[in-house]
Amino acid sequence: MVHAKRLRFAVILANMHGEYAAFTLTGIKERACEFNADIYIFNADVVADDTVKHTIGEYNIYKLANLEQFDGVIFFANLILGHSIHKKIIEKIKESGKPTVCIDSTIENFYYVGVENYPAMKAIVDHMIEVHHFTKINYISGQDFNSDSTERLAAYVDSMKEHGLPVKDENIFKGAFTNVWGMEAVRQMFENDNIPEAIVCATDWVAFGAQEELERRGYKVPEDISISGFDNGFDSRNSVPSLTTVDRNLGLVGASAVDTLIKIVTGEDVPKSQRFPSFPCIRESCGCKFSSEDNLEVRMMHLKYKRDITKNLNGLTYMVEELNDAGTFEEFMDKLKHSISELDLRNFYLCLDEELLEDLRFVGHDDYVGEFHDSLLLDGIPEKLAVAMAYESGEFKKFGSFYSKDMVPSEASFDDKPHCYVFAPIHFRESFMGYTIMDDSEFAIESSIANAWFIYLSISIESLRKQSRLQSALRKLDSMYVIEPLTKLYNRFGFARYTTDSFQKCIDEGKQFMILFADMDGLKRINDKFGHESGDIAIKTLADSLKDACTDREVVARFGGDEYVVYAEEYTENDALAFSARFLKALSERNEKIADFNVSASYGYMIVSPKEGENLDKYVDMADSIMYEKKKAKYNNTEMDRRKN
Repeated sequence: MVHAKRLRFAVILANMHGEYAAFTLTGIKERACEFNADIYIFNADVVADDTVKHTIGEYNIYKLANLEQFDGVIFFANLILGHSIHKKIIEKIKESGKPTVCIDSTIENFYYVGVENYPAMKAIVDHMIEVHHFTKINYISGQDFNSDSTERLAAYVDSMKEHGLPVKDENIFKGAFTNVWGMEAVRQMFENDNIPEAIVCATDWVAFGAQEELERRGYKVPEDISISGFDNGFDSRNSVPSLTTVDRNLGLVGASAVDTLIKIVTGEDVPKSQRFPSFPCIRESCGCKFSSEDNLEVRMMHLKYKRDITKNLNGLTYMVEELNDAGTFEEFMDKLKHSISELDLRNFYLCLDEELLEDLRFVGHDDYVGEFHDSLLLDGIPEKLAVAMAYESGEFKKFGSFYSKDMVPSEASFDDKPHCYVFAPIHFRESFMGYTIMDDSEFAIESSIANAWFIYLSISIESLRKQSRLQSALRKLDSMYVIEPLTKLYNRFGFARYTTDSFQKCIDEGKQFMILFADMDGLKRINDKFGHESGDIAIKTLADSLKDACTDREVVARFGGDEYVVYAEEYTENDALAFSARFLKALSERNEKIADFNVSASYGYMIVSPKEGENLDKYVDMADSIMYEKKKAKYNNTEMDRRKN
């Protein structure tokens, strides 16, 4: 699916539902729309540890990004928390040769768009020392491979040195840009009796985590320990106490990333690095006095957040309850359609592994006799995917399969309005199941519920998949109970299961049935002369000949070593004769393929109308007796012919 007339840019990031990513993405979307360019966002919601199975499954979405089909790449390197995947993505981008803009992170051979980290962060540390006279200041940093992290750390180090304060390794805590790491860093401080006067944090989220852990331990901010951050999101401005931090124009950064790619594509000269100023915001968490900047903004943001939580959380709860209640895949999809139609989006596609979708379609269908597939792909994306659901402009459509290298289904609509696709993985732990595509969706980018929505959809699909596994296992167990392994015919248990209701129906409705009993001639002779392996061949030959004679009305079972029973409801004498003819013909044809011996059998049948109080075993015994008389007669005739000769 290649559309050459419109520029297409890939955006690679992680954990995009925070303010930092959302504000930057808003700038990217708005500027791309001005240039009529399509945006493809590949996002993984992960923790820093890239050995966690869930994280490995999330990272599969990056393998979907076919960079050959893009005009450029925007890379949020500082949001990719795992070191190994960070390295792999950089290698993949470099191999593609596509022009790439890094947001807030300096990487060799890539263009850079971001803010000045050093001056504003240094001003914050200077403020802590010069205004509040702190001498023991700890620093909570991000990863060493993140340029934002290293620049902000350098500002802390330089400020401390310029003021004659010692810089000690035990006072610097390197981890990730998350509130969880902020909490963990404070725990380590207290475990090592390393309690500071102030904590400077690399991001606001780190600062919030640090503050939460301090308060849990009974320490107040800023009365006992001061804190600062970096980002100046809504929560930073309106937290209690309000957070001393660094402000930057994220929307401008996002828009400039698109501008840079547009200029590269059109052949214009572009500076390798563009940095926009950032500004220290001195507030209450460092110990300064501060009053709310904009009470109206607080009220408006609170209302927006509450509406988002109320609407989308209710929708998520409804979806989980409905999907878990679905007994078949058809019911599952109908219920999912309701949830999709409630979201504010333009287009939606659910793309699944073809074999998985085949399995899911038979969940809840007891008549399915096929085999379910055993495994899912653990690393990478399959060559082809099936579109389980397509929703375009308020209408659900049926699409077929498509090649994963195209990323978006080949049947998807492509109109004059630019698209903003958000790709999110569907997986269970590290097992790939597929992915969703949400087009022009504020929910996918901005909602705090979006990550949970994708996770619960994955869990619900995995639950269906487990049902298919369970059905397969139960079917195999049931088969072992009712199927005789050598001939694959029913055993006595299977014969009873599949004839009991029919036999009672014959009694209730006065209908007749045929019962036929067959016994192989000379099995002992074949075993003794040619071996038991040949005996097994003879047993299978007779069984297969009986199966060949069947239409869709008969039940055939192996009753013993070389004994077989055939039951057929509403059989007439002519039907029985026709069955006998088909059986003998099939047996003759199969004997032609056996070199050492011929398989023959004696059989007897009867057509009866059963009466109330009778059971089928009675008629099986009667048919056995008829067969025995015919076998005896056959033996006597053979013996007489032998004596004559």
